[in-house]
Amino acid sequence: MLTLFLFILIIFFNFIILIYFNNLAKFLNINDKPSELRKIHSYPIPSIGGLIILLNLLFFLVISFYENSIFLIFEGERSLISLFIVSIFITFFGICDDKYGISPTN
Repeated sequence: MLTLFLFILIIFFNFIILIYFNNLAKFLNINDKPSELRKIHSYPIPSIGGLIILLNLLFFLVISFYENSIFLIFEGERSLISLFIVSIFITFFGICDDKYGISPTN
């Protein structure tokens, strides 16, 4: 019963995030503007999907840690912390790339 409640809570959390998705992108000034020929959209698109995925991962890890079921997937706290730290770095660099247009050659 607790698992069902937590699943519904995660779905509700995602709906709240999606409602404020555009406002968050405007606040962080992270919109993909259609400036290049290879882009097919004609208006600015929010590009912070990685942040939403990270928030979902964090929410999942907290709930799984609370239920002690996360240790069935991972081999202990060390690999769980490593997963979270690597996810934060990847999300951070993705947001910086979206905001500043980091080039791989410069």
